[in-house]
Amino acid sequence: AGQGSLADYARAALAAGLTSMGFSDHAPVDFVTEWTMPLDRLAAYHGEVQSLKAAYRGQIELHTGLEMDYIPGIREWQRQQVLSLGWDYVIGSIHYLGDAPPGQEPWSIDESRQAFERVLHEQCAGDMRRLADLYFATMRDMVLAGDIDIVGHFDYIKRYNDHSRYFSEGATWYQRLVEETLRVIAGKGLLVEVNTGGWRCPCGSAWPTRWILHR
Repeated sequence: AGQGSLADYARAALAAGLTSMGFSDHAPVDFVTEWTMPLDRLAAYHGEVQSLKAAYRGQIELHTGLEMDYIPGIREWQRQQVLSLGWDYVIGSIHYLGDAPPGQEPWSIDESRQAFERVLHEQCAGDMRRLADLYFATMRDMVLAGDIDIVGHFDYIKRYNDHSRYFSEGATWYQRLVEETLRVIAGKGLLVEVNTGGWRCPCGSAWPTRWILHR
């Protein structure tokens, strides 16, 4: 989680000699979480970055962005409540998979290993290949749906895959899913994020894995 103010980051970026930087807090969702921005703070965040842009004009180029969850059931809500403010860029990420029970939070693959295994066993009958199929199909849907500029942490399903606990990245079926999804992303002309957060997760490597980054 980030520490300090947006102005602190702008000053640090300037001191480090950066010529541009983007802010991308986690966008609100329509259910309660501990890690996404509440909707009632979104406009203030947007306005603060706009003010910093003006204050630092000519010194560093600042960009107003968001990381937004792709959850098919709330897409129209996101468009009306979140995207309508206008953003320089939006990172589309997948932290939830499958169909949530009515009135409940979607199924998280991010929260903990236990949560990941809950999706694996209750949504995918314990079949990791089935979970990977669902994950990458959801990503392709996200890309084709529009609304985003950058694909976040492409191979996020490896978060808890330390020591190839759940699958081998060298498996032909997995590499086929990766290739198919990269082609869809390339076809839409989107960027793929390099996310170093994976270095402090059980998988111990950035997203995407080096071989995927080369592809």
